[in-house]
Amino acid sequence: MFRLLRLVHLPFWEKHPTQALLPALGIALGVAAIIAIDLGSGSTVSSFRRTVERLEGRATHQVLPGRGGLQGELAVELSYLPGVDAAAPVLESFLLAQEPLRLYGIDPLSEAGVRDLGLELDDTEFDVEEATQRFFGLMAEPGALLISEDFLERHDLEAGDRLDVAVGSFRREAFVLGALPDEIDGLEVPDNFALADLATAQELTGRDDVTRIDLVVDDEDRRATLADIRAALPVGARIEEPGGSARYLETMLSALSMNLGALSYLALFVSLFLIYNALLLAVLRRRPQLGVVRCLGATRREVLGAWLIEAALIATIGTVLGILLGIGAGRFALEGISQTASDLYGYVRADTLELVPSTLIKAVVVGVVATLVAALWPASEAASTPPAHTASRGDVETTTRARLQRMPWLAVPLGLIAVVGLAWPTTSPLPGYVAAIGLALGAAVVVPLLGSMVLERVQPLLARVGGEVAALAARNIRASLSRTGVALAALTVALSMSIAMGTMVASFHAEVKDWIADSVRADVYIGPATAEVDRLQARLDPALVALLRHREGVEAVDTYRGLMAEAEGVQTFTAGVDIDVFRRGAEPTLIAGPNVDVFLDRIESGQAGISETLMRRTELRPGDTFEMEVRGQTEELTVAGVYRDYSSDRGVVLLDQRTWRLTFGDHDPNSVALYLEEGVDTDAFIDALKLDLADTWAVEINSNESLRRQADEVFARTFSVADALEVIGIAVAAIGILAALLAMLMERRRELATLRALGLTRRQLRNMLLGESVLLATLAWLFALLCGSGLAWILLRVINLRSFGWMLPFHVPWGEWMLNLGWSLLAAGLATLIPIVRGRKMSVAASLREE
Repeated sequence: MFRLLRLVHLPFWEKHPTQALLPALGIALGVAAIIAIDLGSGSTVSSFRRTVERLEGRATHQVLPGRGGLQGELAVELSYLPGVDAAAPVLESFLLAQEPLRLYGIDPLSEAGVRDLGLELDDTEFDVEEATQRFFGLMAEPGALLISEDFLERHDLEAGDRLDVAVGSFRREAFVLGALPDEIDGLEVPDNFALADLATAQELTGRDDVTRIDLVVDDEDRRATLADIRAALPVGARIEEPGGSARYLETMLSALSMNLGALSYLALFVSLFLIYNALLLAVLRRRPQLGVVRCLGATRREVLGAWLIEAALIATIGTVLGILLGIGAGRFALEGISQTASDLYGYVRADTLELVPSTLIKAVVVGVVATLVAALWPASEAASTPPAHTASRGDVETTTRARLQRMPWLAVPLGLIAVVGLAWPTTSPLPGYVAAIGLALGAAVVVPLLGSMVLERVQPLLARVGGEVAALAARNIRASLSRTGVALAALTVALSMSIAMGTMVASFHAEVKDWIADSVRADVYIGPATAEVDRLQARLDPALVALLRHREGVEAVDTYRGLMAEAEGVQTFTAGVDIDVFRRGAEPTLIAGPNVDVFLDRIESGQAGISETLMRRTELRPGDTFEMEVRGQTEELTVAGVYRDYSSDRGVVLLDQRTWRLTFGDHDPNSVALYLEEGVDTDAFIDALKLDLADTWAVEINSNESLRRQADEVFARTFSVADALEVIGIAVAAIGILAALLAMLMERRRELATLRALGLTRRQLRNMLLGESVLLATLAWLFALLCGSGLAWILLRVINLRSFGWMLPFHVPWGEWMLNLGWSLLAAGLATLIPIVRGRKMSVAASLREE
């Protein structure tokens, strides 16, 4: 088989390299999408996990606060318990100093045994004098910070420089005590890290408590030690193992990563049609050669093996190219996914793309195996060519047409697979993707025959509108179904993926805009400057809230408080609002329960509203009671109703602030919304407010309109990776058109030469080739509208529901669909350039003499 490959297959490659490169490029795009998504999502989580692990040091357990918070003095008490080797209080927060800076407040005297931060007096990385200055300077000098060297270099700062920072809604002043080394105790220091004494951190943040207490517990009799620790904790405080924030981010990103990953596999799935199409066309073109080599003694096994080796070579080229493209695109995916994580869950810095060997191995296996699977049928077709038999073009087309007549029957079992995937009782989205693949394959097997039937009906119309050249283009497509049928199916599936993605994003966008219009009703919104990077911890100064309540022009103030919670074992958020003010502005869309007025009355009386996402994750319904745990304290609440909310894919429990305070205690508000008196100019009010607050508080002030605009920007960033996958669908479609047209041109050289000899001008030849590509693209787009709409319905009503808990309505994005058609036609036109150039250079006499 290798001799056959060397004597027959490789010379064909040398003469027609595009026949191998185009399907290899299709595989490359699919493999690149898989690698980029895997590397982007994996690097985001692992980068965050590394940061957490560096900062948590050797801690084996962590004490987390309850309702009353956590005092640093508790660490001293715990350190004296038998079995506790070390106990160190930590106050973790974020500063805003031109860019986010992670603040770590510690007690240097308690750090020994927990983590090495370059402060030990016997530190081997610094001389004793420098370590002493760091140790005592951090504790003795108010506002002193040790900051990552990379951060200082980026902002041209050095020891002794003053640093103006924002913490929550406070403006503070600190100074640079010195630079932290790039690496301490074998661990890399994060490049946006600031270390402070605990007292300094509390002064900067305006807090008197700590975020947690890190413990190092002896392995011996650990169970008894943990029991002693729990007995010493205040009410509501709890013990957990380290890494909780990293696990939380991984859980939050899991659904997004899985869905983007599944969509990238769909891109590879589309590319398989190109492999199948290219190799099947190659088999049809080389049938005379196949008959000759069989007559010369080549066995079916040798022919099959040679074709599979050719497919493996194409797969190797495509996979290697895909890996290179995927690594390059991984940077884009990393930025998109980490920005999405920051927008949705708080600041996540991820700027290092990790080349995980398992991802590269998976890409190689998937790329090669998928190509061989796609090539199996064409290779079997080649091996079945009888010795001394050279089928005529007409025989091939007759056989192909007969096969196409039977192909639609395959749509029946594929449709059943789709139905089973949709009806499968599970919360996993994977059966939904199986249903999507079943639908796409079902469309692929019926499209060639449908396309031929449509062209037969419209051919007279094409003759009247576009002349005989247009009619000839339609006849050529119908007469060459062995080449164009699979190409049309491949284009339909590729465009279906693109249309489905565009429809899903457009539908989601329309729904979110409606939800924002119903939810964002106040005139002015004010939040802490660090709200975007420290969403749950950043809070407003109560003095500022009091000032706003009495400011001229303000009619009402609604404050918002949020905390992480657990409802019926599901991680979620709980939000406290002033229902008296909330009811005058917001108009929540209810999914289940009473009308809006009764719903709000019930919340005001102490019940809880839950979002649609939480309802689907917990199966709670109006009137049900459930237990919610916040900061180690559990309370029983009653569901007032279910409302639509897209602020979190974890769900939200909505409470009136009076219920919030009684149930979980109070804390300073995370943000406020202002309703202005009638006649007050919003822009002028905001300008005056910014001027008055600038010297005292660090806050973000947005009008209703600017907040909605920001929401649109966040939405666009969130779906930037999905948009890229949509572009890949268009690119794969263009490659399919180019491959089909090149194959048709090479095989029809004598036919085209005959037409030229009979008077067909170069311009008419160009128009005919262009007409064929436009007809293929238009037919594929029409069929893709149907198939893509079905795929979009599955994405919206099944996959999104099972992944995020949102059942999104289907919006018809006419503009998006027409834009998709425009891109398809443009891709078709560009793909025709090479065949047109080759057609213009074709020698009529030489082509007519060819045997």
